[in-house]
Amino acid sequence: MKIIDCKDIDCKFLEEQFKLFDYQGLGKNQILVYNKKLLIKKSKNTNEINKIKKIINLVVNYQSKIFIASHYKTYIYNDYYYIFMKKYEDTIKYIKYQNIEEFKNIVQQGLLFSLFLNYELKTFHNDMHLNNCLYKNIEEPITLKFKGIELKITNRLIKLIDFENISNKYEMMNLIKFAKLNNKKYKELIYNDFTSFLIQCMIFFRIKNNKIIRQSNKAINLLKIVYYKLSNIIKNLNIQNNLDDQIKFYKYINLNFNQVFAL
Repeated sequence: MKIIDCKDIDCKFLEEQFKLFDYQGLGKNQILVYNKKLLIKKSKNTNEINKIKKIINLVVNYQSKIFIASHYKTYIYNDYYYIFMKKYEDTIKYIKYQNIEEFKNIVQQGLLFSLFLNYELKTFHNDMHLNNCLYKNIEEPITLKFKGIELKITNRLIKLIDFENISNKYEMMNLIKFAKLNNKKYKELIYNDFTSFLIQCMIFFRIKNNKIIRQSNKAINLLKIVYYKLSNIIKNLNIQNNLDDQIKFYKYINLNFNQVFAL
């Protein structure tokens, strides 16, 4: 990713030509649409640039690099970093799923990538909420292979953004902190990107009458139900915090997908 310092060039266009990208959910003056092909993020976090470079370098020799959004260049202007990245279709939160298999395929992509990231690379995204999971339409299927699992990716491919929080340890998102504070009730929960991504999918989507129902933002009230359901599944399967057990959890979700999402 190329770094351009605006000390000697005119970069006023960076402040003048953007409109908000409504679906990023990151607040004003954060993620913006530059044109039909480019997104831009405005950040004061110097370390974010290094972390973007880090994640790109970490995945470069792995098939899972397909899940990382394309980053092109960064302008340094008036103490801000303007990070240019490829614009994708939208976030996975706003897909109009035609059937359960379409939705299942997206969920499986996120879960497999989180297992790869957390257990293969010993790295955590720490902010895998649905607005940070964009998607790209694809014409040809992609077969993702990971630890004996093969997933045929069709129609849409997840593209992750926002790597400012990546770390070699899990740092809980606000969504998960409630469960940790109530760990006597939900002590079986395992805190990682796999769990946080799954919880958010379960909160904002459910399966009813063989259809995918997108919940309103008020669905956050379902947190306790989701925590309880996942805690019971993890307890019954005796899932521990290791890759083999997390793969067992993934396979359970694959075989019981409709049941897991029938809240």
